[in-house]
Amino acid sequence: MAVFITVKVKGEHAHLLAAYDRIADYEEANIPELGCHVCARTGDGMLVSGVWESREAFERLMASAPFQSILADCNLPAPEVEFYEVYRSRH
Repeated sequence: MAVFITVKVKGEHAHLLAAYDRIADYEEANIPELGCHVCARTGDGMLVSGVWESREAFERLMASAPFQSILADCNLPAPEVEFYEVYRSRH
């Protein structure tokens, strides 16, 4: 089942957005089936949202060694992740 995922991270905008660019470049090169993906600044950090084919697909990415290496290099604080079942989407 498709899921809409939000990832909230608190921190300094320049650092977070640079990390997002690195992560997004990896995802675009390695996850061609990734649907809509949006990053927005918040008052205290950033919010990333995306549509994934399943929660399991997202969790596989998060657990993969290459992705964990990127996250470690980016030195990001722990994110707040929420999952929602997709009823319908338009692009």
